[in-house]
Amino acid sequence: MLKNKKNLGFTLIELLVVISIIGFLATASVVAFNSARVKARDGKRLSDITLIIKAIDLYYDTNNKYPQMIAYTSSAANSCGVNWCVLETALAPYMAKLPRDPLGNQNNYRYYYDSNSGDNYQTYGIMIRLESPGNYSLATTDGGYYNSGGQYLEKGDQPSYCRLKYSGSSGNWWSSGANVCVGGN
Repeated sequence: MLKNKKNLGFTLIELLVVISIIGFLATASVVAFNSARVKARDGKRLSDITLIIKAIDLYYDTNNKYPQMIAYTSSAANSCGVNWCVLETALAPYMAKLPRDPLGNQNNYRYYYDSNSGDNYQTYGIMIRLESPGNYSLATTDGGYYNSGGQYLEKGDQPSYCRLKYSGSSGNWWSSGANVCVGGN
């Protein structure tokens, strides 16, 4: 008499199904985790810009003008960025250290500051680039102008002035080069 032997092993198909389910769950969790990281970095940027604006305003209260420079962070050649160390020194009485972008030294996401020499440094602009698509409406209603993609949050009188006075690429005060609003014009 033959007894029915139960197979306690797994077939190849069963193993492939289990492996594919585990792979799908791992991929979904990585995507969700990455989205949370993007939102956290944007949250840090938004918090940083608020703190920088407070320090700039305190500088203005003391000196009756805004710091005189164009400065931005995350230049690969310098951990401070182009003139960011100079701005950090100017704002040192109000803020011990200026923040750097959460992604570190790179060229896509950075903080940018510019003051307007045309009005004896009575206006300024500060800008950050945001990663999360959820911040699109925040970046497009901030008074600044940028038309080559990306989500750029701009604060201060300078971006508002440029957006109201100029249109198209002429209103882009962020880019270096040929337009009326860059460099404190």
